[in-house]
Amino acid sequence: RGVVFTSAFGFPSHQFDHLNPQLTAAGFMKFNKTYFTRGAGLFTVFPQIRLATLTNSQTYTATKDDGNAENSLRGTTVGTSLGISLLRSPTTFIIPFGGVSYSWFGARISKTLAGTPSFNSYLNGTANQQHISYNGFVSNFGLHVSFMPLIDKKLLHNTVVGFKAGYFSGIGNPKWKTNTTTLDGGPKTNTQAFYANIVLGIAL
Repeated sequence: RGVVFTSAFGFPSHQFDHLNPQLTAAGFMKFNKTYFTRGAGLFTVFPQIRLATLTNSQTYTATKDDGNAENSLRGTTVGTSLGISLLRSPTTFIIPFGGVSYSWFGARISKTLAGTPSFNSYLNGTANQQHISYNGFVSNFGLHVSFMPLIDKKLLHNTVVGFKAGYFSGIGNPKWKTNTTTLDGGPKTNTQAFYANIVLGIAL
């Protein structure tokens, strides 16, 4: 079987437990534990040696407003993994895998302004919006399971469906930043963590 191009979507579980108390203490709104994620990638299986390569990217974006504060955030990972194909089947794929990805996370957090300030007073006043980012390499370990349900059909015979689940874990000690300025301290946070995605693909 050649290359399989895939798209994926799901609801991962993020670990903002150490970050959220600091946000609320400063008067900002906390982040959710789950955001809708979508992504794309490809995988290739070499059945004779039971080796698989997987490349993937996934991202989530969200904006939330509670009347007193607002946050807007984006998290993205891009990486590659190696896996072991547990079956020699050309139509069913069970692949435990491990690899490395790079993770980007950025958020704009703000407090709602009272009234309707003028343009000039806003530019010259005290900023009510902050930008923070948290980027770095993460390990990625998980399981990919998919199959080709329409292989005996003339139409869409190369369709692949399945799921992929795993866990991203930070490597090293990434630093919080605002734009290009590093911020001392700050909570250790896993902006990706657990994920479980539905996978749809086309085999070439």
